[in-house]
Amino acid sequence: MSRLRALLEHLIRPLVDHPDEVRLDWVETPEVTLFYLTAGRGDLGRILGKEGRTIEEIRRVMEAVAAHLGREVIIDVVERPKPKPSKAKAKAKAKAKQRPGRKRGKAPSRPPSPSQPPAQGAGREGSAPRRDG
Repeated sequence: MSRLRALLEHLIRPLVDHPDEVRLDWVETPEVTLFYLTAGRGDLGRILGKEGRTIEEIRRVMEAVAAHLGREVIIDVVERPKPKPSKAKAKAKAKAKQRPGRKRGKAPSRPPSPSQPPAQGAGREGSAPRRDG
């Protein structure tokens, strides 16, 4: 098993920018070795490769070597969960979403467009409304 682990590390570490962040856990049964591969956020894309081609080739090499040793190997790439933001950051983000100076309630009125006729009772500017009577 140490040969398989060493080979997998040998294949993965040159691909990444931060080899010290690569973590390799494994579970071993009499016939199968299951590897859990974790790396830094930016390095996962490099390990996976375009359309998953890089990790598929690594799996093929590992399967060939494992078959030679009379074993089966499975490689699972695990993404680290995103760290939860602190409460202070969450509050600041929520506050930034609010628009300052805008009050809730009735939307501001807009002047009528030129294609609309003036509202009833609207007269010329500066003139008083007519009163009959």
